Amino acid sequence: MVKLSSPRVSVVLPTYNRAEELRVSVLSVLRQSFTDFELLVVDDASDVDIAPLLESFADSRVRLIKRSRNGGVAAARNSGLTQACGEYVAFQDSDDEWLLDKLEKQISVLDSEGSGTVANLCGIARYTYEGDMVRSANQLIQLGREPGFIDFLNYPAVYTQTCVVRRDVLTECGGFDETLKIWDDREMLLRISLVGRVSVCESILVVSGQTRNSLTVVNKDWVQDQRHILQKHRAEIERYPGLFIRQRYFVARLLAEEGAFTACRIELLSMIKNGQISIRVLALLMATFLPFRRWLMSTR
Repeated sequence: MVKLSSPRVSVVLPTYNRAEELRVSVLSVLRQSFTDFELLVVDDASDVDIAPLLESFADSRVRLIKRSRNGGVAAARNSGLTQACGEYVAFQDSDDEWLLDKLEKQISVLDSEGSGTVANLCGIARYTYEGDMVRSANQLIQLGREPGFIDFLNYPAVYTQTCVVRRDVLTECGGFDETLKIWDDREMLLRISLVGRVSVCESILVVSGQTRNSLTVVNKDWVQDQRHILQKHRAEIERYPGLFIRQRYFVARLLAEEGAFTACRIELLSMIKNGQISIRVLALLMATFLPFRRWLMSTR
C-alpha cells in the first residue's frame, strides 16, 4: 500500500504500557471502511517496545511517535497533533475498539454540514472490566444535535475517542491542556465549541472496555481538574446566571462522594461566604454531618 502524503484524517492513538490491548485497538482502526487516514501511535515512554507489534501489521499508514518522557495522555495527544497531516483529527484509546464504519459515518456527517461544523461526536458503549455496561450512546442524545459550551460544562462524560475534529481549529485553540489529568477532552470541547458548531452522530461507533488501569478507574484528580476548568473558563461561565454556582456545587459533590467531607464543607462554606447560596448547597452542607452520610453520597 502506498503511503498517503496528505490523508483526509489523522488518527492519534496514545498508549502507555498497554501492549496487550493495543493490538485490538489498532486493528479496529486499520479495518475501517473509510481508508483515507494515517494512524499516529504515540508511545508515552512505555517500559516495553511496541515497535515490533506495529511493524507486524505491515501497513504504511501506521507511524510510531516515541516520547522520551512520560507526560500523560494530554501531552501524548499533543505530540500526535503536532505531526498530524490530515484535514481532520480523530482519536482512539489503546484499550478501545471502533466499529468498522466509524470514520465513514462521521466524515459523511461533517461533509454534509459544511465548514461551520468544527467537530462531530459519536455514541459510545462503555463496559466495566466485570462486563457491565456503564454508559451508552443514548445519554449522548441529552446533549442535543448541536451541543455547545454549557452542555459540555454540565455533562462531563464526553470521550475523546468519539471525536473527529478539524485539525486547524484544534491547533489554533492550543490542542489539549496538559495540566489536566482526566478531563482534557472535555476542556478541549469547551474551547472549540466557542469557535464553531459541534454536531452529534447518534450511532454507537465506539466500544470501550474499561480496564483496571483505565484513567477513569484509577485517576483521583476529578476535583483538581474541575477547579482548573472553572478558573480557566470563569469569564465565559459567569455570563450565565447561576452557572458558576452549579459548577462549584459539582466540585463539592465530588469531594463528598470521595469521602472528603471536611474539604467538602470548606468548599461549601466558601461558596456561602461569597454569596453563592442555593438550597442544594445548604442541603449538601447539612448532609455532610449526618451519620449515614457515606451511603447518602453514594446515591444521586
